[in-house]
Amino acid sequence: MNALEFFFLLYFIVAAFIYAIQRRGAIPFTLPGDIYIHIGQKKIYIPLGSSLIITIILFLILNRFRK
Repeated sequence: MNALEFFFLLYFIVAAFIYAIQRRGAIPFTLPGDIYIHIGQKKIYIPLGSSLIITIILFLILNRFRK
């Protein structure tokens, strides 16, 4: 698995994790770049910014251990 595949794998895992936490009812954290829409009883949360930042941090840490 090359570095780009590893990065996207981490991105999808982190995005799924943040989405799963959000489904419990509370927004864990929001950063600039996250999309949060609240209309009536419906809430839409897309963690673009936070999942990207967490993925970059995890990628750098785990990539250092892989070498």
